[in-house]
Parts: sequence; structure tokens; C-alpha cells
Amino acid sequence: MVRYVEGKMEVSFPNAEYVIQRGEWELAYSKPSLSYKTEIFDVLQRSNSIHFVEGNGQLNEQISYQVSGGHTQHHQVFTIRTPDDTFFFGGDVLPEPEQLIRRFAAKYDFDGRHSMAMREEYGKEAASNDWICLFYHAKTKAMAKVSYVNESFGIIPV
Repeated sequence: MVRYVEGKMEVSFPNAEYVIQRGEWELAYSKPSLSYKTEIFDVLQRSNSIHFVEGNGQLNEQISYQVSGGHTQHHQVFTIRTPDDTFFFGGDVLPEPEQLIRRFAAKYDFDGRHSMAMREEYGKEAASNDWICLFYHAKTKAMAKVSYVNESFGIIPV
């Protein structure tokens, strides 16, 4: 979200709108954690680029968001619909395709069992609706479709 320019932090994408669950923001400032770097959030707050949301909703006709919980209490996922495709961004609940193939409850999640259940739900929905998933932690397949056959997931690069 931020970068250093001449020794000073500034937002990486000054024309972007940063969509943040209000509960997540408040948690970051109220409960010390290694996961939250409030000095980054301070830069973001001064940029006037934040769009706070609460719960589930629509940003516009193409983009919707949903609180998934799991990774953090207020973790959110996004669905982006274009005339040709639907894209799913699962954030830290589904950051890489291998997490669909290896079913596990991660210790680093706020609620690992819930995250595991959400990954399966999102994977099945992606497979049945032919979504393109955006895996921002992927090492090789950052964009892929998902198949679900005989109770097993497959990854189809796009």
C-alpha cells in the first residue's frame, strides 16, 4: 500500500480507493499485533484515499465485497464482474491455489477452521460458476480457474 520516496512513505497508488472494513481498521489500532503496521495505515489515512465499509455490499455494479472472517475477524473478499468474466479475490483466506488442493486449518488464521471451510466454499462456487480466481500469493498461477471433480479441486491456469 505504501512505498518510500526520498526517504518518506507515501501511498503506492495515489489515485486508488482503498476499501477497508471499518472493524478491521479499528482492530488494528486497538489491539497491538505484528500483523498490523499502523505507521502504514497512518500514511494511508492522510492520503484521503480510504473508503470504509461495514459488512457486505456493493462498491458499484461490477464490484461486491463480503466479510469472510477466518484470517482475521473482519477479513473481506471481492467479486468483480465484467461482461465476459467474473473474478474472485479471496485475499488471505485464499491467497494461493495450493490451499484448495491441500485442505488444512492454518495456525496463523484468526479462525483456521473457518478459513478452511470458506476456501472450500469459494472453490466450489468458483468451479460451478467458471470464475477466474486471483491468487496474490501464488508463485506460478496468479490467475486460474478451478475445477471440482470427485471431491477434489484442480487448478486451470488462464
